[in-house]
Amino acid sequence: MRKKSACEAAVIVPTFNEQENIGRLVRGLLKMGYCVIVADGGSSDGTEKEVLAIGDRRAVFLRSPGGRRRGLSDSVMDAALAADAEKIIVMDADFQHPLEKVPELAAALDNSEMAVGCRTKNENWGLGRQVISLGGNWTARAVFALRGSASCSDPVSGFFGFRKSLLGKISRRRVVGEGFKVLVDVLKQLGKGTKIAEVPYVFVGRDGGGSKFRARHALLFLKSLLS
Repeated sequence: MRKKSACEAAVIVPTFNEQENIGRLVRGLLKMGYCVIVADGGSSDGTEKEVLAIGDRRAVFLRSPGGRRRGLSDSVMDAALAADAEKIIVMDADFQHPLEKVPELAAALDNSEMAVGCRTKNENWGLGRQVISLGGNWTARAVFALRGSASCSDPVSGFFGFRKSLLGKISRRRVVGEGFKVLVDVLKQLGKGTKIAEVPYVFVGRDGGGSKFRARHALLFLKSLLS
């Protein structure tokens, strides 16, 4: 019998050079009663130092093997396998995903296999970024519909939760490890019958640091979607 976790849910926070935000975010999650796994992608700043300075056993820093740079999808999948909780939440470190929505995602997993934070609005985004986001969303939904895969109103969201038991349905071979759309890598492997709850939220601008989105990420998204 699986030993019951001391935390209601484990929150996975993939990072790459998030020294400015990570300490405040982890402390906030710990105060809410969650375990936290900081899944690092090879940071070269003080991200690890900030996490270790918290001194709480519920906050774990998962280093990239050999300190090498690695993709967000690989970081999240490794952390999910290491998590000691049935409920797993994935969120960014830059406060674009609101802390107050984490309990809603966790609660939604009581009756669903997945819970996805679906953006109702993207604040502080220029027209170009809005078009890219909408284009990716529509493309993913169209491909999933043709394939008969699971989907939701925001399949490219980076803010979502799932029950750990769902990992048994996910083949690591079909996860594009160097990519950054983990939800796409998961949904494409699940059937339409997967029960998915949606939690609406407003996507806000970064609180410190700069965007890491680059042109190559669009190519990695297509690779994730079509593999």
